[in-house]
This record gives sequence, structure tokens and C-alpha cells, in this order.
Amino acid sequence: MNIVLHVGAHRTGTSTLQRVLQNNAVRLRQRGVASWGPARTRTGCLVGVPGSGRAARAGGAILAAEGRAEIDEGLAWERDAGATLLVVSEENILGTMDGCLLRGWLYPDAGARVARTVAAFGASCCRVGLAIRSPDDWWASVLSYQAMRRASLPGQPTIDRIAAADRGWRHVIADIARACPGVDLVVWDFAALIGDPAAQLSALAGRTLRLPPQARTRHVNATRGADSVRAKLMAAGRPADAARVPPGPARWMPFHDTQRQVMQQSYAADLAWLRAGADGCARFVEAGTQPMQGRTANGGKQGRLGAAG
Repeated sequence: MNIVLHVGAHRTGTSTLQRVLQNNAVRLRQRGVASWGPARTRTGCLVGVPGSGRAARAGGAILAAEGRAEIDEGLAWERDAGATLLVVSEENILGTMDGCLLRGWLYPDAGARVARTVAAFGASCCRVGLAIRSPDDWWASVLSYQAMRRASLPGQPTIDRIAAADRGWRHVIADIARACPGVDLVVWDFAALIGDPAAQLSALAGRTLRLPPQARTRHVNATRGADSVRAKLMAAGRPADAARVPPGPARWMPFHDTQRQVMQQSYAADLAWLRAGADGCARFVEAGTQPMQGRTANGGKQGRLGAAG
């Protein structure tokens, strides 16, 4: 049985894909594909494994050991049930949105966290899947989500620091590739594959997996509009924060035009790097293309992919 980690990122339709996996679990199992989502990963098997939060405090090593034991037990069950592929979808493997906001960077510890999780699943873990998004849109979605969740906004200096950060998706991808040699890293653009769960799942599986038309579901945890964010802040007694969010049904954009232009240019460069082969770090999946099995973007063989997918 091969194991694929879908590590997010947050705010790239991950919850929607997890819902699709859940809703189509029986159909996929008939094709040998099993899946674990947050209902499982956050209640036992990955607690303490990536290496932050509870794992960073006293008892973290014990939690990690317990998580690995649960992983081993779960993998044995899936093999006995006839699964040939297990998709583990958990965006917190990369890090947390709180952690990104605290540092003002995209997933500063992604490499080490993914590597620890890959190690916990063992040699059968052959692929890591990652969706990425233009940083201006990604951070805007994160900030809106956190505002709805916590009824507060970070200060303008924090937002300006985020806009000026020089860590892009290229750095996150390179960190993961360095930390996980021999593991196929597949990447896609959120905007290109949004609303196409079959394409996302096929990218993860390394082979074409078709889903029925009704498998397409509403976008789960979609970014709320500016009016909703303002109402949440006002209800929490934070009128000063609410005043920073212009009214309207559209989403709130915390960055000004010049900042957005710089962030979009950075993302365009990251996409160009991926399309050019990503220095052998990753395999980029475009909309409308067939999943490539066992090859990096530059055509090189990956060490552990002989029977992947």
C-alpha cells in the first residue's frame, strides 16, 4: 500500500477536497483508495507527530510515540481491508495559520514538519501533495478567516511586514524537497484546479481517478465577505478594527495595490520556476493534463515511486 500526504495548504480548498473524499469514501474504496482526514488525524494519529503545539510542550515525545503506534495500527487495518493507496489529508502538517501570522512568513517550519510526518508513515509514504495560491489572495483569506474566528485584526505593521516578506512558495517547496529526498512532491495552483476535485485527487494518486458529477460540492470554509468580517468585529466590540475593513459583499483585501502587484509578481515567478522544472524539487500539475506517475518536473526518476498510485 502506498501512502500520499495531502498537506494543504490552508485556504486552498483543502476542506472541500476532504469533504469530497468523505462523501465518496465507499466508491473510492472499491478502487482501492482509502483516506484519512482531520476527523482522524486531529484526534489521535498525528497528535504530536509534526512537532508543534502540544508536541512542543512536556509530554510531546509521548504523544508522538502514541500517534505513531496508532498510525501503524491504522495502516495494518487498511492493508487488511484491501487498500492499495491511502490519502492522508491534513493541512496542519505544514504548520498553522497562527504560526504563519506570528512570523509573517509562509510556513517557516514546513520542511521539518513534513519530514517528521513522512518518517512516521514509513517507507510506503511516496508522495506529498501541495496546493498553492497567490500570496495576496492567500494572506487575505487567512486574515479574513482569523478575523471571523477570533474577532480581531493584526496591526497594520504586521500586514505591511507580511506584504514585504521575501519567502514565497518556492522556498516552502524547496524546504520540503530538501527535507524529504526521494519523495515525489506534486504541486498545483489553487486557482487552476478549484472546483475540480477529481483533478486534485488524480494529482495526489498519480493516476486518473474519476468522480461522479455530483461529487463536486460547495466550497467548504469559503472566505467570508467584508460585510461579514465587519459585522463580526463590531459584535465583538472592536469598532476600530471594523473601520479598517471597507464595507461591501466582496472579500476584504488588506493589501494596497502596490503591495498586491509585488506579491503577484513573486507568485508569477514561482509558477514560472515550477513550470521550468523547479530545479527537480517538485512536479507541477496543470489543469487539463494527465497525472504523471513517478517523475519529477524535470523528468528524473524518484527513488521510492516504483509502484506509486
